[in-house]
Amino acid sequence: MKTPLVFKLILLLVLAWRLIISNRKTIKPSEKGYLNLLELPVDQLLRPIIEIEPKEAVKRFYRESVRENSKVSQLYFICFLAEKLQKHYNKRGIFRLFWYDQYLVLSFYQSLKLLNLEKETFLFEKILTNLNPESFIKVSNNETPETNSFLTTNSEFDILFVDFDKIFDMDKYCKALVNQFYAN
Repeated sequence: MKTPLVFKLILLLVLAWRLIISNRKTIKPSEKGYLNLLELPVDQLLRPIIEIEPKEAVKRFYRESVRENSKVSQLYFICFLAEKLQKHYNKRGIFRLFWYDQYLVLSFYQSLKLLNLEKETFLFEKILTNLNPESFIKVSNNETPETNSFLTTNSEFDILFVDFDKIFDMDKYCKALVNQFYAN
């Protein structure tokens, strides 16, 4: 028994329509420039609940208040960043941030400095310096480097990512974030 021609044409149209829709949704990572955390305002209107575990407090605060307004202030954006980092760390570690969300690398570095996480900042500086020294000089001067300047596939630096993953603790990061909300 042969498949009717009309049915084959309908299947082709559905496939073509799905390809068109999926092509619209994709955004090439190279099109997104680095997001500079220092360009966002410092003010915040709401604060996370301090009585619960910091990681859970940041998660709830992000879902209730920040999701729609992540670029309203620096600390709100760090909450968004914490959610992104949590997903990356569940899968592989900091390397995924460099590979999949390159536009957040600069803001993550700035958040480490803002939250006064000295060991983590030092190790992250080491990673950035080894990937692209010229761009790191720009970052040190509070300038925004060119798009994807820290994107690399050099396997020599994998040990730096592993060292950072050993030191970085998401609970400590979230605790520093909640403390920063109440410090101002």
